Amino acid sequence: MNYFLNKGENASNSCNINLVAQSDKIYIVDNHLVAFWCWLQLPSKLEYELIHIDRHYDLVPYNEVYDSGIHNFNWENSMPEDLTSLKTVVNGFEYQIIRWDNCINLFKEIHPNFFRKTKFITQKNGTFNYNGEYEEKEIHEIVGWCIDKTKNVILNLDIDYFFTNIGDSTIQKYTDSYIDHVAEWVYEEYNNFTQIIFCLSPECSISWEEAKRITNIFLTKFDLKI
Repeated sequence: MNYFLNKGENASNSCNINLVAQSDKIYIVDNHLVAFWCWLQLPSKLEYELIHIDRHYDLVPYNEVYDSGIHNFNWENSMPEDLTSLKTVVNGFEYQIIRWDNCINLFKEIHPNFFRKTKFITQKNGTFNYNGEYEEKEIHEIVGWCIDKTKNVILNLDIDYFFTNIGDSTIQKYTDSYIDHVAEWVYEEYNNFTQIIFCLSPECSISWEEAKRITNIFLTKFDLKI
């Protein structure tokens, strides 16, 4: 496992990056905003199909206040921490441009033809703002699919999908047995995926401990562990 960042189990929230690791086509990150950087590692001249499995849509729309940041930045040879360096000022307050909830639409702004089609498997949290070809599916509808390697499929899997909120509490929504079933499908189709991103989202997955435990259900299929 190659670690680009390993700062420890600190708060991730919407803007912080603590963990970025890679093994071949698999990326493990703590914050979904790092998916932006992971996609930059792929040839931008090709088109890809994105499978987005996440409790949230992550589709905060592009806003022109981001222009000076994402369009003028030199993305070639960028590193994960560069994502947190891009700032903008709105009404006198400084904000980080790339966050966990807007990385898809911001990436499409600099590479509008990158995602040929997107499949959203979510709990429908957040507002849906997407300009492009898409489908909304349930998890049981896609697990078991034979992935078409020629379509350059990216699996973007946030561990928080397997959790949900009841009142102020976060609980595990799916059993370990079912998650293992999903992991087995990912393992079986590994060679047909172009890229696989596992995001821990610890604040949305009860804790770092629980997020890592569920992530390792997937990683152990590949003799990996975090």
